[in-house]
Amino acid sequence: MKEVLKNIRQFLDIEFLGNDIWQILFFLGIVILAVLLASLFRWVLNSAVRRLAEKTESEVDDILVTVIARPSIAAIFVLTTYLGLDVLTLSPAVQEGANSVFTVVFTLIISIALANLYEKLLDHWLTPIAEKSETKLDDQVFPIIIRGGKYTIIVLGAIIALSNAGYNIYSLLAGLGVGGFALAMAARETLAHAFGGVTIFTDRPFRMGDYVIIDADKEYEGVVDAIGLRSTRIRTRFDTLLFLPNAIVTNQPLVNISAYGERRRHSTSLHLASSNSAERVSHAMSSIERICEEHPDIDKWKVYLKEILPWGHRIKYRFWVTHYKEYHRVVGEVNVSILESFESDGLELATIPYAALGDGD
Repeated sequence: MKEVLKNIRQFLDIEFLGNDIWQILFFLGIVILAVLLASLFRWVLNSAVRRLAEKTESEVDDILVTVIARPSIAAIFVLTTYLGLDVLTLSPAVQEGANSVFTVVFTLIISIALANLYEKLLDHWLTPIAEKSETKLDDQVFPIIIRGGKYTIIVLGAIIALSNAGYNIYSLLAGLGVGGFALAMAARETLAHAFGGVTIFTDRPFRMGDYVIIDADKEYEGVVDAIGLRSTRIRTRFDTLLFLPNAIVTNQPLVNISAYGERRRHSTSLHLASSNSAERVSHAMSSIERICEEHPDIDKWKVYLKEILPWGHRIKYRFWVTHYKEYHRVVGEVNVSILESFESDGLELATIPYAALGDGD
C-alpha cells in the first residue's frame, strides 16, 4: 500500500510544461466543473425561470430569458475556466496572452448578448407599430434600424474588447483605412447592391405590397414582399420568392403596376393575311372589340388598323385588365376567344416574313 501511494506521489510530482501533473489534473477538474455549472444554469433557466416568465402577462421577460440563455452559459464556462488558470504555473507571456483572450471573448459574449437583446426588444416593440400604421415606409425602415443597430453594437463590442486587451485601436483603425480600398474593390458588387438599396429607399419607385415588373424581357414580376439593403424580395405569380440584388433592380427598366391602381394594360398586335378584304378586316376589329366588351374583367379597350403591309394587315389592340392578379388569365382567355372567332369567320392570319420579324412595337 505504501508503495502504491509512493508511486502515485511520484507520478503527481512529474512536471509537464512547467506544471506538476496534479496541477494539470486539478485544472481539468475545474474545466469539468465549469461544464457542470453551465449545464446546471441551463437547467435552472429552462425549468424554473422560463416557467415563471411564461406566467406573466408581459412578453419582455420571455424575450430576456431567451436572449440571455446561451450567452450566460458561455460566460459561466469561460469565467470558471479562466479562474481555474490560477492553479497552473504560467509564464508572464502566457498569462498575459490568457488575460487578453479572456478579455476579448468575455467582452464579445456580452456584446452579442446585448445586440440580440436590442434586436428582439425593438422587433417586439416596433413590429406592432408598423402593422398598425397606414404607411409602408416603416415596414422598410424598421428592419434596417434593427439590423443596423445590432451589428453596430457587435462592432463596438469588438473594438472595446481589443482595446481592453491592450491593442492600439487607433493604429488598427488606420490599418483598416489603408486596407479599406482593397476591401471595397473586392466587395464592389456587394457595395453596389447596398447603394442600390439606399437608392430604392430614397427614390421610392415602389413600396412593399406593390406589383412591379423589372426587366420585362426576363419577366421579373410580382408583389414586393420585402426590401433589404442588399436585395429585394418579390413573390411571383407562381407563388415563389424571387431575390433580386438591388443593383439589378435600380439598373433595369421598372414598371410599377400598383402606382396607378390595380389595373394592368395589355398591348399587342396581330396580322391578317393580305387576302382578307377591307370588310373582313373591319369585321375582325369589331370581333376583338366585342370580345373585350363582353369580358367582365376588362374595363377599357382600343382596337385599330395600324399598318397595311405587302404581306398583311396589322391590327393593333390594347385593353386594361381590372386587377393585375388576373392579368395572365384574362389575356389567355381573350386570345383563345379571338382565335375561335377568327376560325368561325374564316379569317386567315398572315405569315410574317423573316425579315419583318422584330419590326414595330
